[in-house]
Amino acid sequence: EKKVEGLVNSSEKVTEEKIEESLNYDLLSAEEKKAIDEFVEKIDVFDSTQVLQFGAASQNKISEFSDSVLEDVKTKNTGATGELLAELVAQIKSFDGDVTRDRKGLSKLFSNAKKEFDKIVAKYTKIEGNIDTIEKGLEKDKIQMLKDVATFDTMYEKNLAYFKEISLYIIAGEKKLEELREKVLPELKKKAEESGEQIDAQKVNDMENTINRFEKKIYDLKTTRIISIQMAPQIRLLQNNEAELVEKIQSSLTNTIPLWKNQMVLALGIT
Repeated sequence: EKKVEGLVNSSEKVTEEKIEESLNYDLLSAEEKKAIDEFVEKIDVFDSTQVLQFGAASQNKISEFSDSVLEDVKTKNTGATGELLAELVAQIKSFDGDVTRDRKGLSKLFSNAKKEFDKIVAKYTKIEGNIDTIEKGLEKDKIQMLKDVATFDTMYEKNLAYFKEISLYIIAGEKKLEELREKVLPELKKKAEESGEQIDAQKVNDMENTINRFEKKIYDLKTTRIISIQMAPQIRLLQNNEAELVEKIQSSLTNTIPLWKNQMVLALGIT
């Protein structure tokens, strides 16, 4: 698990060969090894239905989870938040620009002090209303995004649980394959050679076909496992995007807007 986590979080390319290294029975805990050994004993490769359904429940979980992540991304509209942030900057700049253009010299400033003051207050009042509306919108978006960030943590943990589950299926399946190849099949071949019976030869052929089918099933599970592994950094990427927007909103609410209002106090005081 640590190797896979490191691989996912580093810049290394996620390849099937590297992921394969993490499927090591010897690296499991004693409790996991015991569970695997007990499960291997229950695998009946002569039951075609069991072979076809081996690990299918975990595959379905990952497939459904992938659909839920996609749906979550499709329903996100972080563009609206970006527009609010851009509008905030535009409102502040438009006000600062107007004030700068209106001040064309000390003589005008001193001769029309009252008029200048009233004009600034009127512009400030208008833009303040717009900024208050933007502020409320940003606050609402921030609350939703904080919920989303927490949701992504849950999604990441759930994906990790599915990853562990399907990994155990694969390890158990490979141990069963090892048993079939190194013990069961050689015994069947020896018996067929000694007896010369067609029925024994057919059992050898059936076992070889069973091993091939089971190998394909394990490979299919490994492919699903790759999907789960690749989903981990994708979930973190989505979460980081949300977190960055939350930081920008927070900075706007606690720094940009208060600083601008503070400058307004100074501007009015000077006028």
